[in-house]
Amino acid sequence: MKKRFKVIIVMALVFVSLYTGIQTIIDQKEKDQRVVVLDRGEQKKIVFYKDDCPDCQKIFNQLFWHDVRHKDMIFVNLNQEENRKYIKIYDVKSVPTIVHESQKYEGIDRKKIRTILNESR
Repeated sequence: MKKRFKVIIVMALVFVSLYTGIQTIIDQKEKDQRVVVLDRGEQKKIVFYKDDCPDCQKIFNQLFWHDVRHKDMIFVNLNQEENRKYIKIYDVKSVPTIVHESQKYEGIDRKKIRTILNESR
């Protein structure tokens, strides 16, 4: 019985450690304020967001995990001043906004996001 309890405790600690590590990676990606260089004919999906935007934070995990699987997204944090030039170029009216070729979606409806993410794969 004691051995089984120890195994459960160890498994719980491993799970918590993994979860914490993965969440740290997601948070780092979300807070990334690198200057992004985009080509007008970019083939990847472009996600315009702000790391302090509550709506952006609601959907960031979904977008992050899609990109982990498909490697087909570019994240543009508009809190980086030099990235703001894309607001006019891509006619971004609000965040989060996902742009892919001629498609654009502004909002947080997970089903609509899934549709735009999966349509062009």
